[in-house]
Amino acid sequence: MHTRHGAQLLHQLHHRGSSVQSRKAGDALMPHSNPAPVDISIITVNYKMKDLIEACYASIERAAPALSYELILVDNNSGDGSAEHFQSRPGVTVIANADNAGFARACNQGAAAARGELLLFLNPDTELPPGSLEAMAAFLRANPGAGVCGPETRNTDGSIEPSVYRLPTLKRTAIDCLWLNKVFGGYEVRDYESLKGNPQVEVICGACFMIKKDLFDRLGGFDEALWMYGEDVELCYRVRRAGFSCHYLDGVRIIHKRGERHLQEDAFHDMERIAYSHYKWIFHYYEKHCAAPARSALRMLMWVNVYPKLAARARRAACGDNSRDNVARIKALKRVLDEFILRRRHT
Repeated sequence: MHTRHGAQLLHQLHHRGSSVQSRKAGDALMPHSNPAPVDISIITVNYKMKDLIEACYASIERAAPALSYELILVDNNSGDGSAEHFQSRPGVTVIANADNAGFARACNQGAAAARGELLLFLNPDTELPPGSLEAMAAFLRANPGAGVCGPETRNTDGSIEPSVYRLPTLKRTAIDCLWLNKVFGGYEVRDYESLKGNPQVEVICGACFMIKKDLFDRLGGFDEALWMYGEDVELCYRVRRAGFSCHYLDGVRIIHKRGERHLQEDAFHDMERIAYSHYKWIFHYYEKHCAAPARSALRMLMWVNVYPKLAARARRAACGDNSRDNVARIKALKRVLDEFILRRRHT
């Protein structure tokens, strides 16, 4: 296992203070207050998840990794004092956005400020046990052809959480659209017992996603056309197309608390956008990476998927369900139908 810096240097690094950068999308980043390189830049995107991030950072500190790292927090205008709170926390660089920039753009902002040889994109609702950072870093350093790696992910009850996926194909998309994924799997890899020996996989989940920074920069980072969902799938496609591999590290384990549910409960004003983004990513992927016949087939498959959902939601509304959730999902489904399936301009 590769280590370059001892505990004393780690202690010094994390007691040099924090920096904050407040920016709107497109603003230039200020130079980093400490330009010295580090082994790993740990980038976390926050939206109203302050307590979970505290627990995540505490797990990293408890692990006391024997390599140098920096913590970069990109706050998507949480409005709950998160940016100010972490600004005062030693060792954290804060980028405070003026709006909710979404996941892909916020990750790219963090990467632009990063000094690490390796980038780790880490969800706020995760916890890292001792040795996990070293193991991921050592694997990428020891394997020049590997571009991305990710760990085994466990829920708080100890069960396996899906963290490996397959790239979209028409067959897999059809399985997903026709609600057959519980039988045939679709995008999801289900047999984790067969994933032994750090195997190559098609997609690593973005909840804990380590990539070589020079590769990330060369590929242009995450696709910012995606506000939420699918950005890890699309980047893994480009990583593989560039001749690098993605690997599932079965000997490395993290805990995922599934804080996305908390995120959505606190972001009802964005629920329409969240529901819309759940569909947008696959249309964007096909438009960017697939031929015209496949795009036409996708629209037909999505009609079969979206129209019954919209009809069911409309019936609920007609029966008096005017909840924010139902109204937002109706608007999102209508927008998906108009923009992507019927190809009508959204106004």
